[in-house]
Amino acid sequence: MKKEDFIAGVEFEMDFGTFFKLEQDQRSISKVYRSGDRSRVVMEDHHMNVEKIGKIGFEAYTYLLGKKIVRKVRFDGLEVFKG
Repeated sequence: MKKEDFIAGVEFEMDFGTFFKLEQDQRSISKVYRSGDRSRVVMEDHHMNVEKIGKIGFEAYTYLLGKKIVRKVRFDGLEVFKG
């Protein structure tokens, strides 16, 4: 995936069949739940907040039981969803 695709909100696959997309405000990432054959979106849910978007990746965070969890992800490690 390229940075331009990520910023445009193109859906991507990460972590073995899990789908996500950047929201229009570019401040959060939603998890996209798809049907078994992946042909349609069943539900979308807030997943993480975006701290910053850089040249080669982005940094996102969430809170779990009061602790801030940070994840740095490179664009080249993401696969564009091809439905």
